Amino acid sequence: MNGQRIIAVLIILTSSLLSAHVLHEYAYPSILCILGLLGVARKFTWDIRPERRVIRLFLLLVLLVVFGLHYRFALIPTYGYPGPTATHAWQTVTRYFLASMVLMLYLGNPHRLPLSLGLFFLAIILCAGQLLLLDDQSKVFRPLELLAVACVILFVAAPGDAHKRGSVNALGGGSRRLLFVTVFLVTLNVGWIVGSLLYRYQVTLNTLGLRLLGNEAKLIQMDAQAAAIGFSNSGELSSLAAMKTDQDLNPILKIKSASRPEYLRAKAFEIYRNSAWKDLSFEEAIFSKGTRIALALGGMVGLYPMKPSFALETREMTIEHLKDMGQTMFTPLTAYQVEVDGSTLMLNDNNLVYNPSAKGKFAYRVFYDRQPYRIPPQRSQWRRMLKVPPDLDPAIHRMAERLFADCHTTTQKKEAVIKHFRDNYDYSLDISPPADRDKLTYFLLHETSGYCEYFASGAAILLRLGHVPTRYVTGFYVTDRELSSTTWIARNINAHAWVEAWNEERRRWDIVEATVQAELTVNPLLDSAEGPGHARFWYQQLLQSVSLYGVPGLFIWLYDFGGGIVSAAMVLAIGAIVMYPILRFAQKRWKAFHLRRSTDTMTSEQRHLKRLLRKMDLRLRSRGLKREPQETINAFSRRLDTCEQTRAARWYDRYGALRFRARLTTDQVVSLRQAIS
Repeated sequence: MNGQRIIAVLIILTSSLLSAHVLHEYAYPSILCILGLLGVARKFTWDIRPERRVIRLFLLLVLLVVFGLHYRFALIPTYGYPGPTATHAWQTVTRYFLASMVLMLYLGNPHRLPLSLGLFFLAIILCAGQLLLLDDQSKVFRPLELLAVACVILFVAAPGDAHKRGSVNALGGGSRRLLFVTVFLVTLNVGWIVGSLLYRYQVTLNTLGLRLLGNEAKLIQMDAQAAAIGFSNSGELSSLAAMKTDQDLNPILKIKSASRPEYLRAKAFEIYRNSAWKDLSFEEAIFSKGTRIALALGGMVGLYPMKPSFALETREMTIEHLKDMGQTMFTPLTAYQVEVDGSTLMLNDNNLVYNPSAKGKFAYRVFYDRQPYRIPPQRSQWRRMLKVPPDLDPAIHRMAERLFADCHTTTQKKEAVIKHFRDNYDYSLDISPPADRDKLTYFLLHETSGYCEYFASGAAILLRLGHVPTRYVTGFYVTDRELSSTTWIARNINAHAWVEAWNEERRRWDIVEATVQAELTVNPLLDSAEGPGHARFWYQQLLQSVSLYGVPGLFIWLYDFGGGIVSAAMVLAIGAIVMYPILRFAQKRWKAFHLRRSTDTMTSEQRHLKRLLRKMDLRLRSRGLKREPQETINAFSRRLDTCEQTRAARWYDRYGALRFRARLTTDQVVSLRQAIS
């Protein structure tokens, strides 16, 4: 058994085992595995001529129709099961590609394995990988990507039956081996980088199977779930617990900013009732005061003014949504202007802006002031921001009286609340209030631990009891950055809640961070307390870079780590090592080419005759008739006679008679060329 058949057997076994794992069934993959192994032996094949390509496409189309009907009608909705979902869509596509791969093994030349085997293997890995991602098994998917690309490269490069003896050795010679290893590693890294880029569109890929198979109702439901990313539309307590526990490290926002973004607001709430915050702010439409072309933001954008600002220290940041979050836009507290592609925007009393025309992922630029936000709340807002639940437990009133007994300013009250939580509470996601109790009351009076939602809600209510207007705000607390010092990343685990309080004495809005620091400093990817001077910082940056970009990520990390001339020299040195085998191989081929040119004694008629042979070979190959490398002209002519290709056989006989003549005239070559047409 040659190398190509061994790799083909590995492909069949891997495809069948992976399909059995993601399909949760064993009969179908097992049967196709047995059929595939028999197909690799090439004992039972149908070599269709001359219309084999059309017939192959027709058979694949028939399979597609069969599996489409299975998806539509075989999955019957039952009680508690809504019908076909994204999982069933990807399972159907996986079944289709597995069946198509096995079918191709029974068609074509019995002496060669079809190269389409590698393409179908990649398709199976990608479809099964989407099922693994839906089951939160991303750690299994990335090694499978590498295995698939490696198997396909080796399958194409390995010699087949037609290269058993006297063929061009694909791995012969030191330079060729070195070149093959280089191309192999480069291809693996390109596949890894493409996979990393696709991770940013995981939600879109998960719904792609539904789009292809037409399940629009379920797709709308999934889009609605995707729009909840960022937790900007819910003020209910405990809504962040599952997302933070999940430790989802997929990027949600990418922010380009010269300084750390920190608090990016998405939603502000003013009224607390029954364990949930309500938003009663007034919204108005704002229109663009000018347009311009911004390629980084997707083309033509409008400039939308928000609340007026003195803008004494103007800064800007560009925010890109990597997942669909509906109309939500994220802005800092002091934002005063937005550039975005949209007809109109909606602005509310809390200086939060929304984009009603947003479709999926989009980008926008925010201009903000480094100075504090000094626009006071309106009279109606003031009343809402001082309201407390009428059934609030009297013990909480007494708690506020004790906290503010010696406080006379807003700053003192704010510091008293923060100190109360830091001294008496710990950070924990494990909080389960009884169903018949108000969650905030239970947290303040009976718990000793909580997380941002509870700390922020408790601080807002306590400050209101001290006659300080407050609002409860949700969004992202962003401190993680990529290798570039100006690119920052927000993930679901960075979702946060905090309080904005109006400081009457200083005439400005203050951010009240009552959450204990555990949530704001501990991050599984990057500890923001460690700067570029710490060894752990650079080690984590190296892991992140390699996980995203493979071996090229090492170069990027070196460039960012060294800085200036030193890093440039390191990158050039490593690049020279990688390019050496390629340049060495090219040099040898160039010398060999010139050596052949210098020793070539062929006349112009003989060279033209050789080009005619190449042209005729290509024409017959399109009909499914290929002249093997070791096959003589006379032997190929006899084989054409047996295939009822008499005209082509005569042409090869004429070519053989002319090729070895001592004198070859131009008229003879022209006559042979006319015979081709």
